[in-house]
Amino acid sequence: MGDDSFPEPERPHVPAWMRASHRPPLNRYVTAICWILLSICVASIFIHTISDARFLDLENPALYVTMVGEVGLLLEEGLKTAPPWEQKFNHFLHGTGSDFHSEVLIAYQEAARYLDENPKAGKEPWMSGLYSRIAYLQAEAGDWDHLAVPELSPERSGAQLALVTALHRAFASPVGSEGSTVGWEKALPDIHHRQLVTSWTEEMLGARLAEVDGNQMGLAQRIARLERAGGSLLHRLRLIDAAFMATVLAGLCVFVARKEWFTHSVSAARGLTVPPWSFQYGVNVLLRCFAGAICVIIALSAVSPYFLNLASLATGIPMILIANAYLCRPDNLSFTSVFGLSMGDMSLGRLTLFALGLSAATLLGSFLIQSVAVVLSVQSPWEEFTLEPILTGSAWQAGLFTFDGLVAAPIMEEIACRGILYVTLRAKYKASISAMLSAGIFAALHLYSVVGFLEVFWIGLVLAVGYEKCRSLYPCIFAHAVNNLLVFATLWLFFR
Repeated sequence: MGDDSFPEPERPHVPAWMRASHRPPLNRYVTAICWILLSICVASIFIHTISDARFLDLENPALYVTMVGEVGLLLEEGLKTAPPWEQKFNHFLHGTGSDFHSEVLIAYQEAARYLDENPKAGKEPWMSGLYSRIAYLQAEAGDWDHLAVPELSPERSGAQLALVTALHRAFASPVGSEGSTVGWEKALPDIHHRQLVTSWTEEMLGARLAEVDGNQMGLAQRIARLERAGGSLLHRLRLIDAAFMATVLAGLCVFVARKEWFTHSVSAARGLTVPPWSFQYGVNVLLRCFAGAICVIIALSAVSPYFLNLASLATGIPMILIANAYLCRPDNLSFTSVFGLSMGDMSLGRLTLFALGLSAATLLGSFLIQSVAVVLSVQSPWEEFTLEPILTGSAWQAGLFTFDGLVAAPIMEEIACRGILYVTLRAKYKASISAMLSAGIFAALHLYSVVGFLEVFWIGLVLAVGYEKCRSLYPCIFAHAVNNLLVFATLWLFFR
């Protein structure tokens, strides 16, 4: 029996996550360094997002923005030939509308403003080509007071003067059309891209000049080239829309046929929803995962930017190793069983159908968010969903980037956000709060605008609920891959 008159001396307080246990202790100094590294990364991302520094991510901003704009304008010509119902459908689904020319002009002007402030980022002839296209859209809108006429080299100044004269002749009164228009096409450098068989700006200005001059044959030829190019892009858009509709309809059929899968917990796999580790311990392990990913990104950038095309795969490897060492191995559990990467009692077919239902929910939610954004005239930035390696990279670069986006990113992001992050949150919060918090962090990491953030947040929310219902990351990975597939298919069809 103990003697109460001689109490044991008080021991110093030790935080719960550092108490001796079967889990490896987490050094507080390493944790502090990880917090500092993460804070610096978040601050730099915030500055990067709110400033024009986003153009620094582009190897050639002038070529990039010009190509995106030209493709969009050519597609608009193709949509003019589509039935009215299809035009309305694409207006809500893709945000196309009557203000598209002004939206392209704003995007061009943003890039031009950045290039003016950073002359080394602009490369001839694309600097002049971008300004020339801005001038056309300004002339089309009747904004003669701000016509973009940059300082050009002597060998190109004649072409620029001819372009300005041609613009006056096409859009202003004949009084302003004095002078030669010979050679104005040289002020609009050819893009020489696989999907751009002609230039929208050149064909439109040429058509206007032919109409003013009464050259019916030249006008017909210009219009025919525009219709062929626009029609080709319209067919590609229809393929994407058909894939979208097929996925949504198939997913809705699964919802109707297997409603109980989505309204009650299936628990067919063996993944954890409430972890054996504490919330604080899990958060500090997550810190180490993020810090490891940041270090890998820095190392890859130092070696060669080319390796960044496999960023998801490269950053996922240290994350898995750290999580396995600190969260799984101490309990003699495999990484696959803890985070629902084992099949359990659910067959592959059932998992696929469940994932199809999740895909339909994410796509329908994204569609509704985009539709509301169009009604409220809230548009996403032009560069948000368009990826430069697909547009201008080599075949190897585009291929690696696509592999990373279609295979590595869905696997690694689901393990990180619906696996480690969500399961750790469940140690402290109930499922609904954990789903919202994990979805918010998932959306914030994508660095999108308000509309893009809401879309990704909805996707993360649906996938978190999906994991909670079946305790397997397989449906989440599959649904994530389907969403990415539609994005990458669009980019390849329009820009490769």
